[in-house]
Amino acid sequence: MIPSDYSGEDISRRLDPRAKLLVTIALIFSLVLLPKDSFPVYGLYLLLIITFILLSHLLLIPVLKRSLVVMPFVLLVAVFLPFVSEGEVIFQRDLGFIMIEVTDMGLGTFIGVLLKSWLSVLALSWLVMSTGFINLVKGLEGLKVPRLFTTLLLFIYRYIFVIFDEAVRLRQAMESRSFGSLWLKVKATGSILGVLFIRSYERGERVYQAMLARGYDGQLKGLKSNEFGLADTCFVSFSLVGIALVSLVSLL
Repeated sequence: MIPSDYSGEDISRRLDPRAKLLVTIALIFSLVLLPKDSFPVYGLYLLLIITFILLSHLLLIPVLKRSLVVMPFVLLVAVFLPFVSEGEVIFQRDLGFIMIEVTDMGLGTFIGVLLKSWLSVLALSWLVMSTGFINLVKGLEGLKVPRLFTTLLLFIYRYIFVIFDEAVRLRQAMESRSFGSLWLKVKATGSILGVLFIRSYERGERVYQAMLARGYDGQLKGLKSNEFGLADTCFVSFSLVGIALVSLVSLL
């Protein structure tokens, strides 16, 4: 089945996952080090990421929509920055019990945090959607990430949906037995969490015993990383040069 956000075959999906991981890490690292007031440079980073997206033959609008999912959480954390940072006051309002002051440095920091967060999530969205989760884990193993961590990632990806379905069934059972009573629902929620934990633990034990019966020795089979070829080297080299040029613009 072809994903709805994919528009055709491309060389990006044939690249070694390690190449795209290295480029994404370098991109996010340079974004973190970017001065918060370098607003024109954010546009260059956006242009660079959009280039990666288009070269991967991903549809731009779905990728942009997915990258905006995290923004409410960023807003929740950064919303106080304009009011607590030092600088010249550009807006002031007396509410009687408190004086609200917005500073220029605080507003700049707020906008910078939003842009950095969004561009970082956009780069990660490109990485995941053009690579696939399994290949991404292969790339992490190829970069010598501890095997315990990559194995846990695979199990979380495999069973988080199973546990979610279990939680939905338990919630439906709770609502059918405590309809109209808020206290009974609150009381039953604790029991549901306990039952869900026990069932998840028991499922994990059964899965582990089944894996041992099939010869599991601590290493998941079939996660060999691809060879890092000439195309991967060229992709990493040109991408790093592009990131370096954009970073140089911010310094100038």
